[in-house]
Amino acid sequence: MYHEVLVVGPFEVNCYLIASDPSQTVVLVDPGADADRIVAAVERSGRALEAILLTHGHVDHVGAVASVRRRWSVPVYIHPADAVWAFSDVNTIPPWYSVPDPVGARDQRHVQDGDEFELAGLRWKVIATPGHTPGGVCYHVPSEDCLWTGDTLFHGSVGRTDLPGGHPQQLQLSLRRLLDLPASTRVFPGHGPVTSLDMERRINPFL
Repeated sequence: MYHEVLVVGPFEVNCYLIASDPSQTVVLVDPGADADRIVAAVERSGRALEAILLTHGHVDHVGAVASVRRRWSVPVYIHPADAVWAFSDVNTIPPWYSVPDPVGARDQRHVQDGDEFELAGLRWKVIATPGHTPGGVCYHVPSEDCLWTGDTLFHGSVGRTDLPGGHPQQLQLSLRRLLDLPASTRVFPGHGPVTSLDMERRINPFL
C-alpha cells in the first residue's frame, strides 16, 4: 500500500494520501490546511487524485478541501449529519481557521454506516462513529488491516465531546464498535502517532 501523512495546519491534523501500490490514483483523507503542500504531495506521488474522504466536518479537517478541488474536481465523501454544517459559517475557529470555502461542498457523496466502495485500488468500508461529531466516521480497509479514525480514536486518548454536537455516550458506543475489529488493526488517527487496536486496548483509559 502507498501511504503518506502530512501534518497540516495550526492544530496539526494528519492528512493522509493512500492508494494500493499498483494504483494510478490516490485518495486524500482529511485535507485540513496547507493546500499547496497537499497538492505538491499528490503530484509528487505520480498519481491522479480520485476522491477526498472526510472523517468528520470540523474545519481543521476540511479547510483545504476547496483549494484541492480547484486543482482536481473530485467527489467529497462525508456523512450527511456533518455535511449540513461543515461548509457553513458555524464552522470556524478564530483566529486559526476561517469559514471553509463552500466550493468544498460541491459534488458530495454522502456515506452511511456499512457503505463499501472501491477507490485507488482499495476496498473501503464506512463505520459510523458519532460522538465527537454527529456524522463522524472511520474508514476501514480490511485487506490492509488499516483504519483511519479521524478524531474518534487517538493513541492513548479519544476525541473531545464538549463541542457542539458532541455526545460522550455515543462516543463510548462507537469505541465499542471499533473493538470488534481485529486487534492487529493499524489505527491512523486525525492527530498524533499511528497506533493499533491491540495497543489501545492495553493502554487507552477510554477503552
